[in-house]
Amino acid sequence: MARPDLESAEWVAEAPSGCDYSGNCSTLPLTNFGTVAFSHATATVQGHRGRISDPVWSATTIELHGDQNDPVHPSQAGANAIPGALGSDGGSFAVTWQPLPPVG
Repeated sequence: MARPDLESAEWVAEAPSGCDYSGNCSTLPLTNFGTVAFSHATATVQGHRGRISDPVWSATTIELHGDQNDPVHPSQAGANAIPGALGSDGGSFAVTWQPLPPVG
């Protein structure tokens, strides 16, 4: 990578992708993974190391929402990955799988 982005960091729990033999890829439904925990999360930028709560950083929470109208994978359509609150140590959190209620 000639010019990597050295000014951001991500801790990710996301839906997998699947590719066919032709190289065509698509996002697969998010499976029920329960809860995944992240701990001791830090980032280092230009020699400064800090946890997620470090006032030098600007933290953004991102939620993954599935396609509730997925006709190919209806039993898993509409699943979400929802991050919890940042722990008191400033470097831990959990992401929990949550289904959406049925439409109708």
